[in-house]
Amino acid sequence: IGANLCALLAGTDDIDRVVVLDDLSSGRAENLDGLDVDLHIGSLLDPAAVDRAVRGSSAVVHLGARPSVPRSLEDPVASHAVNATGTINVLEAARASGAPQIIVASSSSKSGITRGLVAICRSGITRGCLSPLANPHLRIVRSASRSE
Repeated sequence: IGANLCALLAGTDDIDRVVVLDDLSSGRAENLDGLDVDLHIGSLLDPAAVDRAVRGSSAVVHLGARPSVPRSLEDPVASHAVNATGTINVLEAARASGAPQIIVASSSSKSGITRGLVAICRSGITRGCLSPLANPHLRIVRSASRSE
């Protein structure tokens, strides 16, 4: 998903620069081969790495997650750290850099919803969570959308 989004963004005339922060735990650098993107290898759990990646951006798209509901149940602390604390780090870095637009996208790995549509908009989340570890992530997104 991330590499496809990067290809789309990098091919858009109105976009000057695409920066990727990825720890490569579930993706590969080769997925970005041939794309005009700046790859920063690092973790969402490292606020300095997130700040460096976000600095100077006019928009931030946050796709990072520790995927797999079963994995989150096996190791809830690690999943919470990346999915909740990592999201806070992205939101804080975007706020500090003055990025006017933040898009947080997710899959059923965070929400646990495998059927239907999850709509995240200015008014908040329109469906609830099935995964117990998704609730903190959605509360963070809800809070951020209300603080505008």
